[in-house]
Amino acid sequence: MNKATYSILCIVLLLTSCNLRDKEVIDPDYFFKNDSNLSLHTVVITDKATRLTFSILTESPTQIKIDSTAYLVANNKKYPLLENTLNVIAIDSGKYSFSLEFEPLPKSTTSFDFIECEQESCIQMIGILLKGTYKDAEYTKKIPIQLVSANYSEAKMPKMEMKCGSTQVIMHLVSPLPVDSSLFKGIISVFDITTGSYTDYQSNSDSLQTFSWEYEQCSPGIVVLEIENNPIQLFVEPSKKNEFWIDVYAYFHQEPFVYTNGKLDALNRALHTRRNDRYWIDTKELYPTFAEMNVATYLDFAKQTLIDSISSIEKNTSLSPLTRSLYIESEKALYIGRVLDANVIRNISANALNKNWETMEPASYNEILAAFEIIDFTSDNALYLMFKSGYHFLIYKKSQYTENLFSTPSSALYQFKEYRKQYENLLVNYNHTPENSVDYLQSPFYSELFRIKKIEQMQKSTQSVEIIDSLKKRKVYVEKTPITENENLLSNILSNYNGKVILINFWGVTCGPCMFTIEKMEPLKKTELNNEKIVFVYLTTTDWSPIDEWFKKINTIQGHHYYLTTDQWKYLNKQFHFNAIPFYVLVQKNGQFAPLKTGTDRSSSIKASILEALNK
Repeated sequence: MNKATYSILCIVLLLTSCNLRDKEVIDPDYFFKNDSNLSLHTVVITDKATRLTFSILTESPTQIKIDSTAYLVANNKKYPLLENTLNVIAIDSGKYSFSLEFEPLPKSTTSFDFIECEQESCIQMIGILLKGTYKDAEYTKKIPIQLVSANYSEAKMPKMEMKCGSTQVIMHLVSPLPVDSSLFKGIISVFDITTGSYTDYQSNSDSLQTFSWEYEQCSPGIVVLEIENNPIQLFVEPSKKNEFWIDVYAYFHQEPFVYTNGKLDALNRALHTRRNDRYWIDTKELYPTFAEMNVATYLDFAKQTLIDSISSIEKNTSLSPLTRSLYIESEKALYIGRVLDANVIRNISANALNKNWETMEPASYNEILAAFEIIDFTSDNALYLMFKSGYHFLIYKKSQYTENLFSTPSSALYQFKEYRKQYENLLVNYNHTPENSVDYLQSPFYSELFRIKKIEQMQKSTQSVEIIDSLKKRKVYVEKTPITENENLLSNILSNYNGKVILINFWGVTCGPCMFTIEKMEPLKKTELNNEKIVFVYLTTTDWSPIDEWFKKINTIQGHHYYLTTDQWKYLNKQFHFNAIPFYVLVQKNGQFAPLKTGTDRSSSIKASILEALNK
């Protein structure tokens, strides 16, 4: 090898070694970012710096100021922003690119984070990959394959079942990176159809990947959870076990992210299908228009906007029937709000422009009623519309405008109005609410819901608390029925009395034979059956024990009293195959069920069975 050839070879090797040090990745994948307008276009790692080139989309001229304390993190080490980096950028409207330079990352780096500063308002991009994508990761295998592969292109809106019951929700956070409590705090908010409000429930799980809740809920089964402080609304089936898988990476990238066991999977997926189309112009842009409108022209405008929106959605052939239905119902929900809050909207617009506006006089109510003719409040879809958006309650509160919507007994609104009328009486004083008030409610769902609310109100009242405390002194215990699945109900109740002989009595205050045997048994509790190893558990339900009568009767019946829902009673009835009451189940000290001896004197045979089990 001559000297010239050797020199060329050295130069080539030197250039090659330098190029090996330079590393460029275009459009790298990332796990999470908190600014949707900001995109990372390229990452270049050299010997001297790591250069990040961003693009940003803005609608108006603005100034971008990157905090001087910005840094990268890789393998728990920080790489600060270089001092000579321009971190204040003035840009025009449209798409604009800018670069930031940091101390060089190691050659072996596979992923890193960009942190502008520690404040919540600062930009963050977490889990930036320098090779591959998260979509190739194994983490998605945690989602049941039958749910991932499900095709709902022809799915339609499911029929809403109106029911109440103990509800269980299990949620799995599926993620390519570890998650912490800052991502999800383990709280879900459960919708209450009665008040139109939400109640928070904390998960009873210590895991950061799987969370569970148990609570009492009535249809519609709507819950809201927050990931990174962003609300996610989901439908659940009351009185059942509901299991969800949330793909956190897909959620952050606005891709399909929720999977549900049961019949509501398609509905929840459609509910969170990203909408790239919006048919209603920003309200602020319409301030000048609203301020010039009177009642009639405003309502005409809102109606025409709804018609145009529905027409545009129906022409979108890329949507499934279910997604199309949800989009349309969402537009109708917005329309309802605009009609009922017409005064508020027009007042804001007029005030913003310092203009007078036409007050909505009573004569205009007919125009508002006419505006609702475009909505069919009796359809199944209308139930989702009203409950998902909470407009059933808004419509009820604005009943001076909407009274005619409640005039059809078969409609959901009419049934809700009748229920609310009884519920409001109940709030004043449950003792003054006639027991037969439930008979006014033609809907079995609202009848059951009213009974549940009456029990809740009874337990909350000061008088009830005082009565319950006094009953304890007489060994009469009013117990709270466990919130759990029906198949776990009895085991949860019995777990309070492990190692004891338990007599379970299915009874009712309107049952003559039940009361006769109870009266015969009471004296025995003070003599032969006076033993701390013997427990008497009384189970009843709304159909057999009107709540007020039940509360009066139990004050002379020693034992532990549980008031079951109709659904819970039916489940236990099916489990033990009894066709009439009273019906008794004896539980031995080892937890096994034992047969009861029978005879003409029922109290004597029950006593004999208890004593025999006690001596085993």
